[in-house]
Amino acid sequence: MFTRIRRAWSDGRRGAVVVFVAVVSTLMAGFTALTIDLGNMYIVKTELQRSADAAALAAASRLARYQAGLSEVSARSEAR
Repeated sequence: MFTRIRRAWSDGRRGAVVVFVAVVSTLMAGFTALTIDLGNMYIVKTELQRSADAAALAAASRLARYQAGLSEVSARSEAR
């Protein structure tokens, strides 16, 4: 009796689980890759912002040493 019920239930569903697992596995791999890429992008953005902040602070401290009235030539030579 159980064999007949099991056969009647599974006849129309043969292979459906394989398709479902393939689709879900592909989606999970895609979302995993997306998560890794977004995390890497966030880290790079943070590093770039830190570099820009450090450059701005270095330039500001360098310019703070100059007094008003210095020539443009000396300021340009210092910038190089």
